[in-house]
Amino acid sequence: MPNAPITKALPRYDEAINIALAQVTALDQTETLRLRDCVDRVLAKPVKADRDLPPFNRSALDGYALNAHAFSANRTWPVVGTIAAGAEPGPAVPSDACVAIATGAPLPAGLNVVIAHERSDRGDRSGKPVTFSVDAVEAGQGVHQRGADANEGDMLIESHVVIGPQHIGLAATVGVDQMEVVCKPTAHVITTGDEVVMPPIQPAPHQIRNSNGPQTSALLHDMGADVVSHEHLADDFETVMRALEKATSTSHLVITVGGVSAGDRDHVPGALAQLGMKTLIKGCAMQPGRPVLIGQCGKSLVVGLPGNPVSALVCSTLFIWPLIRQLLGLQPELPWRNVRLDTDVKPNAKRQAFRPARVNGNTAHVPPWAGSGDLSHTAQTNGVVALPRQTEMMTEGMMLPFVAWPSMR
Repeated sequence: MPNAPITKALPRYDEAINIALAQVTALDQTETLRLRDCVDRVLAKPVKADRDLPPFNRSALDGYALNAHAFSANRTWPVVGTIAAGAEPGPAVPSDACVAIATGAPLPAGLNVVIAHERSDRGDRSGKPVTFSVDAVEAGQGVHQRGADANEGDMLIESHVVIGPQHIGLAATVGVDQMEVVCKPTAHVITTGDEVVMPPIQPAPHQIRNSNGPQTSALLHDMGADVVSHEHLADDFETVMRALEKATSTSHLVITVGGVSAGDRDHVPGALAQLGMKTLIKGCAMQPGRPVLIGQCGKSLVVGLPGNPVSALVCSTLFIWPLIRQLLGLQPELPWRNVRLDTDVKPNAKRQAFRPARVNGNTAHVPPWAGSGDLSHTAQTNGVVALPRQTEMMTEGMMLPFVAWPSMR
């Protein structure tokens, strides 16, 4: 009896993604944008303080500024001036007097404490000195000291962080009106399938509409890529090869959806092989997503996703998202966290299963599905849970890793 052929075991998900990430280096192209256009972009150069923050000793509350070392209780204090926010601090104040001061206003030289209006009799409102209802004060009380937040030259925002509104505000604080950011990786999306029609075509009873193109493009956008094109191809080898040849000569990422399995009309692997693709991953021991394909071809990193829409959704999240993060110079690890099942779920005995789930707080609900073509069951989900490969049922109360659907922050 002839020997059976040796079949190499497919890698686990964690093995597969690490193999792919090992071949990906961060992009070095940058661009300069106005602050308002920088949210959700990756900062290329750090932002530093151009002066001390705050740049002067300023009042932290509305009240009266005086010299703490001259303070004594049960006496009156003449109010010799008023300082508003935005006004200059004015001349020196006698040690036995005080000034009325607004939140954010600069303290005159020699004054080092602010007592709140609420701890006074507000005598100055009627032209009289004020009396304070406090027994003692300490220097610095009620004062936001110069340099308390940062000193001139301090690093405020490190490079390779995703810019949020707080970073925009901080940059504006130090006089930055433009930021240098990492260019978005360009992505070309190719969907395939003779059974798939594009809008506005009305599908025949034996056809389906193209959900994978819009879904994948939206995912790529939320991951931080620039989707430059989406085209749908018929199941024809020459058509597929020509499209791939063009796409892999221009884009950082080429994402194909469908046509990666072993059927007679699945032309993506053969076309990529003929174009000289270096294959990194060909199949993964996971459900859904077993036929996933990753390689390098021309100028592009190519990810071939299975054609069923849930497979495309899950594999985009688990493979493309960390790859894009690494291209942007971010840490590629996804933000997994542990959640508790609210019902029993059946795992896969042969492959690690990844199921769309809805998480509220720390509780995960995995809705029933009709397989990887059942996109409707994902409507109420907000991420995916990872089930271990095992025969035993995952029971209510068990903890599982969960990662939310992609976003830049």
